[in-house]
Amino acid sequence: MPYCCYLLTPLDKKNCGKVTYVGFTNNPMRRIRQHNGEIKNGAKRTTRHRPWEFVLVVVGFPTKFSALSFEWAWQHSQASRMFSQTVKQQLKTTSYRKIGGKQSVKRKLIELTYMLTACPSFSKFSLIVNFQHQSNANIFKDLLRQQFICNSLPHYISGICSYINMFTFQL
Repeated sequence: MPYCCYLLTPLDKKNCGKVTYVGFTNNPMRRIRQHNGEIKNGAKRTTRHRPWEFVLVVVGFPTKFSALSFEWAWQHSQASRMFSQTVKQQLKTTSYRKIGGKQSVKRKLIELTYMLTACPSFSKFSLIVNFQHQSNANIFKDLLRQQFICNSLPHYISGICSYINMFTFQL
């Protein structure tokens, strides 16, 4: 089974996009059902804002350890040794701090762009980011373009992002 990391946000209008949850699994469809309380063993932290939906799923990790390392680094971007000092400085800029709360979808997407492009530990993997909604895929692509300060993405990044219907997503 392939390993993946995912980003969730609640479906309710009040918290959608403001609250997120980053996790790891080898079966995304089972895991979302667990988070939503349909089956047992969901994370305790996700009981409060049910129901949840996927924002994205990152696939292509070569090992379970690499996927778990990615998950931890994404959850703890300011504490992670995977982030270089330069990236940490960029994340501390005022423009970055103005973008929602620490758990907002946009902030998590910004962190993801840095992880996929500036962290040697993760940028070497052939990871694919699958989005549930086209709007989030477009935000992510724009963030990547801003990071490279150009209209076209480098060849090794261009195939990183795709839009999928998560309800037909099978690993």
